[in-house]
Amino acid sequence: IIGRSQIIRDISEIRKIEHQMRQSERLVTLGHLAAGVAHEIGNPLTSISSLVQLMERRSTNPGEKEQLGKIRNNIERINKIVRELVDFTRPNLTKVSRVQVNDVVENAIGLLRYDERTREIRIILELEKNLGSIKASPDKLHQVIVNLVINALDASKDHGNTIWIRTFTESDEVCILVKDNGIGMSSEVIEKIFEPFFTTKEGGRGTGLGLSVSHGIITSMKGFIQVDNIG
Repeated sequence: IIGRSQIIRDISEIRKIEHQMRQSERLVTLGHLAAGVAHEIGNPLTSISSLVQLMERRSTNPGEKEQLGKIRNNIERINKIVRELVDFTRPNLTKVSRVQVNDVVENAIGLLRYDERTREIRIILELEKNLGSIKASPDKLHQVIVNLVINALDASKDHGNTIWIRTFTESDEVCILVKDNGIGMSSEVIEKIFEPFFTTKEGGRGTGLGLSVSHGIITSMKGFIQVDNIG
């Protein structure tokens, strides 16, 4: 006899798996599109950037130099988006080795300590001792952790300013939990959180690619990534 609560849990798991499959299919399709866009934008953008920097060096007009500086900053922003597009479309082109997860976490947090956004943020590490190693790309795993923490920074701002990062083993799987004390997300936002270009941040503060790239990286390493509202 199967209880009603068990049936509800099973249906919930099935729906979650179906959603993950649809999400993966959408990411593959968008990946092909993004690869073409990144290629078409990258080459002319490099030429424009070189010309703007040359004009900026030659200019003696302060007002003109200021305007050229703004153009250069926006070109750098576009360049960043293009780089993230490339990361999004080619998550498998990485060197894989045995990785100590705690070392990668500590290195990533050590780097983020120099980010001015972390000055008012308390980051608490709860790393399980003797955590087993995993087969992964240390650089890409580092990138994922940084992406998750940066998102947590934005979420926890003005809401207690604390982030917890925990590593642990569960069912023979090595897990990394990044938790913030922000206000959480609606179910509608959670459903779209890994979609490319989806963001809840104000204009100019995010490209909406960080979590999509992270999803692609973790999936390529035969892992999984999920988001939940937890207490």
